[in-house]
Amino acid sequence: MSDLDKYLPFADQPTPKPQEGTWLLIAPDGREFFGDSPIKCVHAEINTRVPPEVALGRIARSLKEQP
Repeated sequence: MSDLDKYLPFADQPTPKPQEGTWLLIAPDGREFFGDSPIKCVHAEINTRVPPEVALGRIARSLKEQP
């Protein structure tokens, strides 16, 4: 039995949905990011620091560097 095998029984357990309502992420500088799930709050925060065109540019560069 490998170390990973002990986790296989957990693979099919359902992931609970986030609580319904508006979530709020408050940055240390006081900026607020709202969403209907925690991940959407994080996504909004990341988009303020790394605009989508910058992220896509980094992905494109990475793909060009692949052999």
